Amino acid sequence: MSKTGYDKSKVPKKYTLNKGHVYFFYNKGKYLNNRYQKLILELEKRGFKLSKDRFFPKEIFINNNLYNDWKPSLDDYTIIRERIKNKISMKPEWYRLTK
Repeated sequence: MSKTGYDKSKVPKKYTLNKGHVYFFYNKGKYLNNRYQKLILELEKRGFKLSKDRFFPKEIFINNNLYNDWKPSLDDYTIIRERIKNKISMKPEWYRLTK
C-alpha cells in the first residue's frame, strides 16, 4: 500500500504504462499473487537459487478487500509488447535470447 493509503478514484479503468500504471494494480492482488508465483517457478526452472524468506504479501490485499483478479486484453498485451520492444532497442547489448 502507498504511504497515503488506497484511493479507488486513482485506479485507472484501463491498463496503462503511463501515469497511474502502478496504481492500476492496487486492487488486483490475486492477479499479482498468481503472476508472482509464475515468475518464481520460471526462475527456479532456469536454475536461480531464490531466498525462501521472500513471499507475496497476500494478506495485505485480502485484509483490504483488494484481492481481485484481472485478465489482460489483447490491447493490454500490445501495450506491454511495445514497451518491451522499446526497452530492448534502447539497450540491445543488455538483453539476450535464452532457450
